[in-house]
Amino acid sequence: IMKKIYLASIDHLKKDGKQLYQKYSQLAHQYGFELLDMPDDYFKLTLDEERANKLANDKLELMKKSDIIVCDCNDFRCDNEPMGESGLTLGIGYGLKKACYCYMSDARKHSERYTGKTHVNSEGRIVDENGAFFENDPLNLMLYYSSKLVQGSFMDCLKVIEKEQKDVCR
Repeated sequence: IMKKIYLASIDHLKKDGKQLYQKYSQLAHQYGFELLDMPDDYFKLTLDEERANKLANDKLELMKKSDIIVCDCNDFRCDNEPMGESGLTLGIGYGLKKACYCYMSDARKHSERYTGKTHVNSEGRIVDENGAFFENDPLNLMLYYSSKLVQGSFMDCLKVIEKEQKDVCR
């Protein structure tokens, strides 16, 4: 029986999001996993409140059915933070005690990726122009420590999951 993966990816927001998701599904299958199908509304640009609430509930049910949660945590819209959906998904996956993974093409420390001004404050911490400090990881600690971070793409993440799942089965 193939383990089921729930994927939260920035790519669903792209014009060809549904096709990209289908490619990811084929890729997951090549590594021995089933990528859970998302409802069609997942790939629509706008939804009314009723359909948006239904989509959120449908996605929650899919997360419950999954064995593994995978989230794209690449910087979203040049904001040096992942898409909010990824953060919420990792939190739910962690709460459901699922195996959680995330991937980023650039997994340097957040302070190193930050494009704004930084300085070291009197306590020796790196802070942004507003005085907010950076944690020492690529992501907020709630995301970073609730999941396994893989530097690279969805495929790189699948390779790590495949290896770890084989190690668990030994």
